[in-house]
Amino acid sequence: MHHAPAVSYPVGRCRFRTWLVGASLLINLAALSLWTWSQGLHLAQMLGWALGLAVVLLQARMLTRWPQGWLHWQGDHWLWQADDDALLASTQLLTGVQVVLDWQSGLLLRVKGNHMHWLWLERTQAPLQWMDLRRAVWGHSPVSAPISREIV
Repeated sequence: MHHAPAVSYPVGRCRFRTWLVGASLLINLAALSLWTWSQGLHLAQMLGWALGLAVVLLQARMLTRWPQGWLHWQGDHWLWQADDDALLASTQLLTGVQVVLDWQSGLLLRVKGNHMHWLWLERTQAPLQWMDLRRAVWGHSPVSAPISREIV
């Protein structure tokens, strides 16, 4: 059996995630505007706008806060090194890396270490290492077996 080669992959801003959050932000604002335009500004709309603006602020914060660093596959275990870590010795051993979404040129991973993180990765971040990363992720992801039942 062949094992996936060791690979280090940079994690940074993901265009797909930016597009999703940005589209969600615009849809939120458009829905609030249409609701107010069709109903007039009443107490319910003011409360809706307050809640909607809170969501918009959270979405805007999501656009500026990205996990950045390096995801390392060592051949038998995963490591996460955030960009603010000065030394490789301060990297975090990951207990699990699971593929949540795969669109061929990008991956959404759920990684577990001391905390759970969501990492959005794109081929454009390191095209030469992309296939090695995919082999490592898919070769060592927990895959649930289909449930089979015997008919008695």
